[in-house]
Parts: sequence; structure tokens; C-alpha cells
Amino acid sequence: MSNPQWFTYHFEAVSIQEYIFAGSKLKDMVAASELVDKLCREPLDEAVKALGLTKVSSLPKTDEQIAFPRAAGGAFIAVLKSQKHAQRFAAMWTLFMAEFAPSLKFTASLGEGESLVNTVVNGIDKQKSKRNLTANSLPAATPLMERSPRTGDWVVAYDQHAAGGAETLDRPSFTKREFAKENAKLKNKQNNEHVDVKGLDTKFLGSSNQDNFVFPVCMEHQDLHGCKKQIPFPFSDKGTAEDGEHYIGMIHADGNGLGQFLHSFFEVLKNQNDEDYYAAYNTFTTGLEAATEKAGQVATEKVLFPHKQTLSGQDKPILPMRPIILGGDDLSVICRADLAFDFCQVFIETFEAETQTLMTKINKMVKMEDPMDKLTACAGIAFVKSNQPFYMAAHLAENLCGQAKKVSREARAEHSANKGLIASSLAFHHVTNSLFEDASTAVEQELTAKHDNNTYLLTLKAYQLVGQPQPGLVAWSDFKALAGGFGESDEKLGIATLRNLATWLHADIDRAKELYERWQQVSESTEHGKQAWAKWQNNLRKLGVESGQLFLKHKNKDGTEIHSNPFSDLLAYHSMVKEQQTLGAQA
Repeated sequence: MSNPQWFTYHFEAVSIQEYIFAGSKLKDMVAASELVDKLCREPLDEAVKALGLTKVSSLPKTDEQIAFPRAAGGAFIAVLKSQKHAQRFAAMWTLFMAEFAPSLKFTASLGEGESLVNTVVNGIDKQKSKRNLTANSLPAATPLMERSPRTGDWVVAYDQHAAGGAETLDRPSFTKREFAKENAKLKNKQNNEHVDVKGLDTKFLGSSNQDNFVFPVCMEHQDLHGCKKQIPFPFSDKGTAEDGEHYIGMIHADGNGLGQFLHSFFEVLKNQNDEDYYAAYNTFTTGLEAATEKAGQVATEKVLFPHKQTLSGQDKPILPMRPIILGGDDLSVICRADLAFDFCQVFIETFEAETQTLMTKINKMVKMEDPMDKLTACAGIAFVKSNQPFYMAAHLAENLCGQAKKVSREARAEHSANKGLIASSLAFHHVTNSLFEDASTAVEQELTAKHDNNTYLLTLKAYQLVGQPQPGLVAWSDFKALAGGFGESDEKLGIATLRNLATWLHADIDRAKELYERWQQVSESTEHGKQAWAKWQNNLRKLGVESGQLFLKHKNKDGTEIHSNPFSDLLAYHSMVKEQQTLGAQA
């Protein structure tokens, strides 16, 4: 490269969920979430100021100027005209991260090139090559140092005010606690002096509602005294945090096709001038961040606001959700179990609508051969008890999101009618026995039965949330209609028989078929039951299961036949939504 004109510094925090959920204490997770969310705002401005640089909103014109076409979600790209200042910024930011967020893993690289687009691509390629390289956490511990029982890291301090006596704190946990104290002071200052402090609360609530509600920071429902002054989680619409079943939905959502879009985007812009590229890239990254935030706000307002709770000792209503991540095209939250499905659906519907507006703007700026009308997203929900390890639930939710993406991607590949974008879909799993971090392991161990060399799945793995149903995918609306056929009234089928049937499908397929026939006979012995059974059969046909059959049939890539039905999915939905709502009404 003979004469580079531009220099970039690329930074991205990785394994964010691992960092946030380390230690499994909700108050530490809250602090870690806020810390990561804040990373690309005030700390970035302080680094620029410390180096004597000037932050600008367009392309730098002098060596002392720096611009950030992307800065959100724990990742940013810095653009400079000076190699010396780019190297100084990289060196300072590495030292800053060791102090500000010890143990938070990240990848970083320096790019250079004659055009801005080639410089950015050069930096991204270098960053990808370093993705699996982990920097050592310094200073290193000696063999004689005490280790924290929660994390295994070496202890630097003790929390003398912890419930049950002094608590050992490793360096990351200590940093999170100190950050939480400083953040609380800033929020108090905001309330008293009207200082604008933007955080995760603001992202989900919006500036108009950020002072009207609070989010919980404690799930110790068995011992509310353990929460002390922390805000407990409301598990039902009535009473205290002790009421209701203590299930939560760990939600992770992620956009589809972003890498594909950026590849095409860079390819089209490689011959454009630097100003046009910068404007288009900045418009896309800031617009994507705004679309994700808007989706989070709309889902919070529509789904959670109606279920606000004012618990004893609290002066503001509490919402039944704990924000974890909202940035880029990612979302992670802990939500009350019976509200998790609706939250995902509203979030993704809004995300698609907002990105459609964004892509309309981008398509006017950039003439692409195959323009994208919008972005889609997939989501995964892990339903667990609130006292189960959050980090494992988070891994499972992320894995389920990946499972939904895979199902949507395979449906697009296998059916010529499915063109364009990967459909937005949802995968979920109700943890009743072992908590697996891997979704495929959960399906294999708990939702799969094998009889006479045939494989039977009691799950359809994923459901299409938004848009016209695509071949190879089951619409979420059709699944909900199927689930609506169960209840306690005469017009509905009993869920207990479905549970018994699912058990026999694992143990003895022939006995299960006999039970299914007997279920039909008993149901059709009354007029109400006959109507309920007819409705059940009609809804099953919409999913692909023929009348009188237990499974729909399809083939794996290797040609082996798979038999699938949604019975376990129905049981999970009924347990997390119908039964939780009944318990909430009785609390």
C-alpha cells in the first residue's frame, strides 16, 4: 500500500453475555449491562479528549480530528487521517479497557487504505482474524491468592455489607459494584438536577417514561429480606414478588442477514467517494441502533406497561422485565414467563417496520443490485426457574435463537417459493429437568423419541412470527390457535391428556396411538367435545399434520425420515402462559 489516506481503529466487545452473567447475581448483571451499554458514549468522549483530538460528525479534515461512523452496542469504528493518532488511540483504549471493564473480552485492529471503504474492510478483515485470540487479564494471580467461589477469579476485596456475612469479590465483580454505586449517584443527580443520563432504562422506556417506572434488580423471592433495598421482581399481577410461579423467560433476539447486507454494501461502495460512503454507512449504523431501540420501547410499552406493579415500599411502578442488552441488532432481557412470547412478537414486528423505513432511506443513497426491503430477526426464549443459573439460561436462549435462524434459513433454501430475506422466527424451550446450554442437546435429550429406527420429535423447533407464512415454516398465529383449543371448559380439550400422550410417545409409540384414538372417542362422545376435536384436527392440518395422524413427516438432508409434532411446544406454551396467567389471577 503505497500511500494510505485513511486510518481506522476497530473495536468490538465479544462474549458480552459471558461477562454480564458471570457470578449469577442479578445486581452484578445489571451493573455489567449498564457498563457495556455506556462503553461507546462518555468513556469514548473522554478518550478523545485525553488525546487532544476533536470529535466530528463527518469525515475528518485534519490530523487532529476523529469520527465514529459506528459507535453502539459495545463496538465502534474510529476514522482518522493520522497514523500516529490512530496508534495512540489504540494504545490508550487498550489500557482504558483493562481498568474500566476488566475481563471483558474484545477484539481490536487497525486498518489503513487509500479509500475509506477499503480502509474499513481492511480493518474488519484483520479483526475477524483475531476473533479467537484472547488477551490476558492483568495483573495475573499467584497460586497463593484466594479465589472467589462464584467465578473462580482471584479476590481483590470483600463486601462487608453482603447478606450472610462478608462476600469475596474478584476484580470484575468489584468493578461492577463500584460502577453501580457511581451510576446510582448519576441517576440521583439526574432526578434532582435534571441531568440527562442515558442508560438501558432510557433505551427501553424512552426519555418521556424513564422517570415513571423502574426495573427489578433482585429475584430472591424465597427470601425478600435478601433483597434489602433492591427492587424485587414481580412474578404476578397481584401481591408481592413471592406470589406466582417463579418462572422467567430469558430472551435473546438477533437480526438476520446483516453480514450479507454489509458485504454487498461494501462491494457497491468500493468505487464511491469517501464522503458518500461515510454518509451511507453512518446513516445505516445509527439508523439500525435507533430501530432496535424503538422496537424495545414499543414492546415494553405495549406488553409490560399493562402489568406494572407497585410493591410495598416502592414509590414507582415496577415492570416485570430486566433489561440486559439492547444495541446494534441484539436484544437480551429477562422477562416474566407469561409475557415473553408477546414481548418477542411485538419487538420483532416493530424491528421489521422500523428497518423497512431505514432501508428505504439507504436504498435511495446506495444503488444495490438486489436491495433489501427491510431486516428481519429471530428470537429464542429459555423458560427457567428464577433460581437457576442465568448464564446457562442465556447460552440456551442464544442457542435457541440460532436454532430459529437455522430453521428459517433451511426453509428458504429448500423451497423455491421462499425468496429474499430469512423469515423472522421464534424457538423456545421450557426447562423441566436438566438445564442444557445447547439447544440441539435439549432437543435430542428431552424432545426426541426413537422407535423401530424411526425418529420422532415432539417439537417443530421454530415458528414464523411475522409476515405471510412461508412453505416449510409454521406460522405462530396457527400455533397459538392450536394452543387455544386447550382449557378447563367443556368447549376445550384437556391439557392433562396431551401430557399423558407426550409421555407415551417417548415410552411406547403403539400405546400412544391407542391413547390418541381413545382420546378422540371420548372427546366426540359429547357435542362440545366433538366440536373441540374437529377444531383441534383442523388446526393440526394447518401445521401439516393430517387428520387422524400424530405426526407430520419430512426428511433430513441425509434422506432419513423425521416425524414431528408440536406437542411439547404446546405443553410449554400452556405451562408458561395459560397456567401462569391463572396463578397470577389467583395470587
